[in-house]
Amino acid sequence: MDIAAWHLRYLQQANWTRSLRDYLLGHIVDFQPDSILEVGCGTGAIQIDMLNRGIRFSVGFDVSLSSLVYAQNTATSSFYAQGDAHRLPFPNNFFDVVFCHYLFLWVKQPELVLAEMYRTTRPGGFVIAFAEPDYGGKVDFPLELGIINTWQMESLRRQGADPLIGRKLKSLFQSVGLNVNGGILGSEWLEIHGMDNVSNSDLENEWRVIRSDVQVLDQIPSQSELEKIYKLDLAAYTSKQRLSFVPTFYAWSKKN
Repeated sequence: MDIAAWHLRYLQQANWTRSLRDYLLGHIVDFQPDSILEVGCGTGAIQIDMLNRGIRFSVGFDVSLSSLVYAQNTATSSFYAQGDAHRLPFPNNFFDVVFCHYLFLWVKQPELVLAEMYRTTRPGGFVIAFAEPDYGGKVDFPLELGIINTWQMESLRRQGADPLIGRKLKSLFQSVGLNVNGGILGSEWLEIHGMDNVSNSDLENEWRVIRSDVQVLDQIPSQSELEKIYKLDLAAYTSKQRLSFVPTFYAWSKKN
């Protein structure tokens, strides 16, 4: 997948968690944040949302230079910095809110990253993990489509990610000594409209990721097998029978 395709994926993920951001930033954070830091900002999908919320000083941080270059053209009013999230190059007690979005599953030592996020948050500010998935609890229907999750879990592990990070999120906050609040994102029945234009649908975005993920497997599925599963998936969505639910956890802590 090229960077533009990944941006579409990140926009899709940002849409999944929009209501949670509305809730946390509108009801839990008890002030209007003036400065925020997003650790693992990718191509700037969440930065767009933050700027639309009127954040004056928004910083995106990522290890990938190509993602940051893309983000600079996506959310142009944000500031960006490249580096390792295990050692954030920002002062102590600096930002009103420091957050991440689908990050901890990708980092080698999430407890160190979280400690850095907490360090750079000012007293009275908030540390927020908006979304960490748990593929071990995924629910698929029709059952034959469960093979997709098997492929993706193996692929994530081979890429150095932790597909079970969601269930560990509360413990992660506690291991750093933080008071933790949070839960599991809710879901609702999804109807995809306009299936005659699948290339622009959520389903096609999902399959771009699937086709990319399977390329790192020991036994790469054949093109015919992928096509068979894709057609089953498409048929299930078209008939509105498809269920694909990944439990996705969130957590936050207020810094004393």
